[in-house]
Amino acid sequence: MQRMSEKAGGTAAAGRGINWVGHPEVSGSLVGASGGTVFVLVNRGGLPGAWPAIALAAWGVAALAYVWTTFVRVRLMPELARPATSAPVVYVLSVLGMVGLIVLGARVLEWVDLPEAQPSLVVTAVGLHFLPFARAFRAPVFRVLGVVLAVIGLLGVTGTVLLGPVAAASAAVLAGLVIFAVMTTLAVLPPVPTPSTALRDAPSSLVT
Repeated sequence: MQRMSEKAGGTAAAGRGINWVGHPEVSGSLVGASGGTVFVLVNRGGLPGAWPAIALAAWGVAALAYVWTTFVRVRLMPELARPATSAPVVYVLSVLGMVGLIVLGARVLEWVDLPEAQPSLVVTAVGLHFLPFARAFRAPVFRVLGVVLAVIGLLGVTGTVLLGPVAAASAAVLAGLVIFAVMTTLAVLPPVPTPSTALRDAPSSLVT
């Protein structure tokens, strides 16, 4: 544990994220923020009454908070654990699986006369495709994000059956805001050594 503590203190450099755009934590959050933006802006029009404007305002606040905490505020940039050797294969298969689920799922929804649930299907597929990343890239945040998005998406599909298209749009907008919340929280929290990092740095005699 002492070695882990020393490692945690010695592998994090302070700086603004704008100067670390190539860091996986920053570049990865950009991808997430882009997806969150699409979820909100594309689906807010399906909300009733004043909710599209409220969703836009919420996205604006979330985006500003994300930009400030990720790129402007001085933060600790950790040295991330080395990805598993299978990470590239896992990434490609996960993306292909996500696309396949969206395409096949859309056909199923058309077949059962529920095409308006497609936004929730997309949220579910995106969430599920994150799950293998947690182990492959040694980043537990993917597991949390993946489970949360998958649950929101499935609730959206169920809600669409019971309440109509507004449930699917609401689920997609909520998913987008959740992505921003996760990315912002990740930028604010101090780096925490993961078990995978500890294993990587432990003497080989201790890893059996």
